[in-house]
Amino acid sequence: MSRTPAPGTRPRSYSGVLLAVILFLVVLLTFQVGNQNRTREHMDLLERENAVVRELRHQAEELGKERDYLKQQMAGVRKELDRWKRRCREKDEQVRKLQVDLTRGATEVREARAALDMVRKASK
Repeated sequence: MSRTPAPGTRPRSYSGVLLAVILFLVVLLTFQVGNQNRTREHMDLLERENAVVRELRHQAEELGKERDYLKQQMAGVRKELDRWKRRCREKDEQVRKLQVDLTRGATEVREARAALDMVRKASK
């Protein structure tokens, strides 16, 4: 079988098919390179996003530790405040007792002065 065309027909040309296949491969290769670039950019974005997430988690952990420390400090401050309130109540009670004693003593002094005045008047 020879590759000569039949009489009255044009010789068969594969150059058009070859050109179409080459164009198809060029387009396919172009899309593949573009996809690789987009994939690389996407991976870079994912790496940056992961770094940000790691940093935020680290900051959240540090803030949690600081919150726990501050809670402990506040518990200590509340305890100290309660102790001072209790001492103030005790001192207020002492002051009330002293005021009662002072009032009682003042009454006794007035009564003694009145009795002394009566004795002085009677002795005149």
